[in-house]
Amino acid sequence: MVDVLVTTAVFAGVTATAFFAFLSIWHWVNERANARVHGLSEQLDRAGIRLSSQEIVLTVCAGIAVVWIALAVVLHPSLLFALLLLVGLAALAFFGFSGFVAVCIR
Repeated sequence: MVDVLVTTAVFAGVTATAFFAFLSIWHWVNERANARVHGLSEQLDRAGIRLSSQEIVLTVCAGIAVVWIALAVVLHPSLLFALLLLVGLAALAFFGFSGFVAVCIR
């Protein structure tokens, strides 16, 4: 009985910590990403992409998160490698989206 309670409490604590850490940095990340996408508004118009900057940022961030979680579950990386993987996926998503916009413009 105590084992189940302790396990549940640890899981709830870790989940809450991760949630609040994400919540505390989300505003900063969202502002920076929106500013970067807003700077590309002319290119997005020429490419025919009619999404708002908020939708683009949320879509890209959600894609990064899903791929990162899937790779973390499959590969079971160490903490350092998992963080480097997250940075690498973010860079790949940025360059991938930039490439997609360039292809749509042509």
